[in-house]
Amino acid sequence: MRQIPDPELGETIPDLLHRFRNPLAALKSGISLVMHVAKPTGETLDLLNQMLNEIGRLDLATRETQRYFCMTAGRPRPVRVTQVASEAREAVQDEAARAGVEVVLEGGGEESALVDHEQLCFSLAELLANACRESAPGSRVRVMWHRGTKGLEVIDVVDSGRGIPAAHAGEIGKPYFTTSPGRTGLGLATVAKICRLAGGSLSWDNLGDRGCRFTAELPIG
Repeated sequence: MRQIPDPELGETIPDLLHRFRNPLAALKSGISLVMHVAKPTGETLDLLNQMLNEIGRLDLATRETQRYFCMTAGRPRPVRVTQVASEAREAVQDEAARAGVEVVLEGGGEESALVDHEQLCFSLAELLANACRESAPGSRVRVMWHRGTKGLEVIDVVDSGRGIPAAHAGEIGKPYFTTSPGRTGLGLATVAKICRLAGGSLSWDNLGDRGCRFTAELPIG
């Protein structure tokens, strides 16, 4: 007799989510068509807009979950941290403007990390966006990098917020944990996974009343 193997969770979830997004797209198209043809008003219009918003939230959650479970090491190569940090700062300029904070780069030298370029850019942009949301208006979010020990490049993102509450300390970085309405809680989890796949790690610590620091350690390129 041949046993039926138990499929790996990481293989089945992305396929399931791909199948899930198809009916979501159909629902979105159908509701949009109804709104265009029937031109509803009042409570009916409010309800349809609410449905579209919920579909958008579900679609975002499925896309980010797919990315998390399907994440690989990508195409690691030596990447100049200065260049990627500048790209990440550009990517979050709207977020920084809304928060009223300035993102400053304080790296030293032409350091490089061995990692996929796009994944590092995503990681720094995610850390910067979080830092902007946590920082007080008129303050600075800082990105610093230097060559550490044990063949690792150290990249710090420091905000000027109130730090992470003790009650949340054990949850930070866990998939789907978030304190921000409308977010999936997969951002930090994905960044941590990118660092692990590259052969490094992601950590954090509070800086007293001076905010919080997230530290990505990656192999030197």
